[in-house]
Order: sequence, then structure tokens, then C-alpha cells
Amino acid sequence: MDSVKTLVFLPGAWYKSSCWNGVRAEIGRRSKYAWSTTMDYPNYNGEERKEAITLQTYVGHVAEKISKLPGKPIVVGHSMSGIVLSQLAEQHPDKIEAIVYVSAFLLRDGESIWEFIGKRKNGKVGAVKTLEEIEAGQGLKFPVLRIDRATVRERFCNGCEYVSHYNFYDFTPFTPIRTKLKIGKGFESVPKYYIKCTQDKAISLEEQEAMVSNFSLSGIREMETGHSPFLTHAGHLADYLLEIANIPVPLETID
Repeated sequence: MDSVKTLVFLPGAWYKSSCWNGVRAEIGRRSKYAWSTTMDYPNYNGEERKEAITLQTYVGHVAEKISKLPGKPIVVGHSMSGIVLSQLAEQHPDKIEAIVYVSAFLLRDGESIWEFIGKRKNGKVGAVKTLEEIEAGQGLKFPVLRIDRATVRERFCNGCEYVSHYNFYDFTPFTPIRTKLKIGKGFESVPKYYIKCTQDKAISLEEQEAMVSNFSLSGIREMETGHSPFLTHAGHLADYLLEIANIPVPLETID
């Protein structure tokens, strides 16, 4: 194998892109044929905005970034980023090799995360404290979901030895979460993989399996972890991703 494959990592709602650093380090340690990068989404956390952040804002941001990368990357998304993966695949199927959902929202056409959450018995999403408005400059206010830091360990980081609140933003834009997907042939044409997290307390295993059952996927993997496998099992997650990407890994580097 002479070519190097690129993996792009997208964080979930509230997470900073640095959450993927452990996995990226493990990928670099395991193979010289893989290169990875990550990116944060536009947000209201200290940024002045003239217009609302939407799902299309996210998709456009990622599409612009990956268009500058060599070849077609494999794009990996966690949690909320599942809707970005789906919409990205629909609009730019020619720009990506495959998409990988890591305990992420794999929704059908016309569905939104907010609608999906509303069907739950408790109607809760992740570690939401409140739905409120935030001023983002020039007197403009936009809807956001504030994180409940008191429940971050329980819902997002069960299994983590240490939880740093610096890894999370206070707010996440609400508009993308209530936006319904518009997907069809473009989305269907892109190879899709799903990595289930069996001990997840943010998106339950039952919910993950229900979403997965709606689609024909190229592959499904399973990890006995909570919602943040990149924080608790970075090496094992890296192995799965390299396997999906068909990147050779020397046996001595496997944990």
C-alpha cells in the first residue's frame, strides 16, 4: 500500500474537537498509511454572529475543509454529528470515501434529532440543562442548549477515569438539532458504517439498534463503552477505524 488515507473527525454537540486527540494519536502510532485531522464547528461560545448557525452552516463548514484535503477522506462523526454526516453525504457524495457513525444519530429523511428525542419516554437529550437564547453580538439572540455539567460524567463520560469540563462548551446551537434531514440518492451512494456503544447513557443501545435497522450499512462494529469511546478506549476505536478504512496495521501495535 503506497497511498495515505485521510480520516476527518467531527465532534458531537458540546464536545470540543480535542476529544478525538487520543484516537488520532493511536492511529498515528499504528500506521504510517493514515493521516487524520479534526475540526470544531462554528458556535456561539464567544463568537459574534450575524445570523443563526444552522445544519447547513455545519455541512458547508465541513465541505469547505475537506475540499482542501488530498483525495477523498473517510469522515467520522460522533453523536450529533451523525446528521452532519448524512447531509454531507447527500450534498457532496463525490467528496468522501465513506462515513462512520460512532454512537451517532443515524436518522431517516424528514427526521430531526429533536423529534427523535421527543419520542423517548423521558424526552431528554444528552446532558441538556436548559433551552435558552444567547446574545451573539449586535443585539441578536439565537436559541441554544446549555450543557448540564452536573450530569456530564453520568451521561457522556460513564467509564471515564477523569472528566475535564474544559473538553466541553457551555452551549450548542439548537437550530441544527431541530432541523429535519433532507437525504436521498446522494446519501444512499456513500458507504456507511456504524460503531455501537453498548453502555451508552446518552443514546441507548436500543436506540442505536433501532436507527441501524433502518438502513443497509457496509459494516457494523460494537464496543462495550459509554458515549465517549474516544476517551475510554481510544486504541480499540482506532483499530476499528483502521479496519474500516482497510489500512494495514502491524500486529505489534495492536493493544
